[in-house]
Amino acid sequence: MSVITSAVGRPRQLAALAVPAARVIGWQPMVAASLGAVALVALGTPAGAPLRLSIAGACLAASAAFVIDDPAAVTVATSPTSLFVRRALRAAAAAVGAGMGWSAALAMTSSRVDALAIWPATVEFAAFLVVALAVSAVAASLGDGTDGAITGAVVTMVCFASTFLPEPPWLPFPPDPAAPGAGRRLLLILAVAALVLAFASRDPAAGRPRGLRSVI
Repeated sequence: MSVITSAVGRPRQLAALAVPAARVIGWQPMVAASLGAVALVALGTPAGAPLRLSIAGACLAASAAFVIDDPAAVTVATSPTSLFVRRALRAAAAAVGAGMGWSAALAMTSSRVDALAIWPATVEFAAFLVVALAVSAVAASLGDGTDGAITGAVVTMVCFASTFLPEPPWLPFPPDPAAPGAGRRLLLILAVAALVLAFASRDPAAGRPRGLRSVI
């Protein structure tokens, strides 16, 4: 009976946490990036729309790094809600917000371009998004919880800029997401970044010895 009660109560607990979390998240960079993404793909010639869509996706992904920053990280560090749950809520909010902006930019581009490689472009955007969240989470974990946004955004844009360079074998991101084998590389990057995000979101108390935790 207690197992059933716990299973039913967990979604309610997460829903109760999601509302206040959404109120304190810094949405401004993502809203600005979403509006800028739609405007970017709407302007210019249709021939250059796919490139502008890639730029818009990278900017949207970079803006998601600001969602990970938690100004109250130090204050809520000792709360019953673990760091992993708090970080998961912020990552989910970032994915939903950036996904809405991406969907709008993608729809605008599709209306102007007849043959648009939607799936490769979306996989590339998703990879940049998870990289931004992972780098931001690592930087925030090493700092005071508010140091990750700039780092995540900068690293994401540097990764995007690397796609314009000649393709040496050590560059992780392919120049063309629609090229043969590029999808597998992007999915691998996405998976590795997701693991890094999960590892950086572990609660610090989880790694302490049981005896030491009981003393503290």
